[in-house]
Amino acid sequence: MDSTMKKYFSVIAFALALSFLGACSSPPKTVQQTAPQPQAQQPLPASQPSPEPEIVKEETSASEEEPDEELDTSELTELNEEDPDYARNLVLQAWEKDATEWRDKIGQRFSHTLPPKGIESQIWGVDIYTDDSSIGSAAVHAGLISFEQGGTVTIEMCPGQDTYEGSTRNGVQSKAWTEEHWPASFVFVQ
Repeated sequence: MDSTMKKYFSVIAFALALSFLGACSSPPKTVQQTAPQPQAQQPLPASQPSPEPEIVKEETSASEEEPDEELDTSELTELNEEDPDYARNLVLQAWEKDATEWRDKIGQRFSHTLPPKGIESQIWGVDIYTDDSSIGSAAVHAGLISFEQGGTVTIEMCPGQDTYEGSTRNGVQSKAWTEEHWPASFVFVQ
């Protein structure tokens, strides 16, 4: 196992530990921002008081956030360990992972660990999935794991196909793809 995978698994283990300890939820926080001060200030006449810096307060609350099913996950590439949603973002990122980075590794196998409390993402195919399908959602579709419990699955990269069927299984809808030959696929292996 290379160092990148070891780091990935240690981060996932950390996220799981945080979720079991309840550290994923955070109390409301107050952020204070001070308005920028001019570089050089002219002295005011003695009859006018000095201006005070303007303070802007913004309050956010975890209870005001949208439910998990409606989270906007389009900006998950940059994760910040100080962000109170860090562990949740790691979970989302794991569940949205696809196999496109292994497109040129036909015949090779890769394991992927999916933490509990995952979300459904888009998939195309039935038993043979396009390489841009969510590995986690495809695994739930195939009946190997659940969103609630997560798990580790192994995929094998395969050549692409001209078409992919669609179906609904285990509460997950996969779409059909019939527009053009797709470059690569994956299947689950034991």
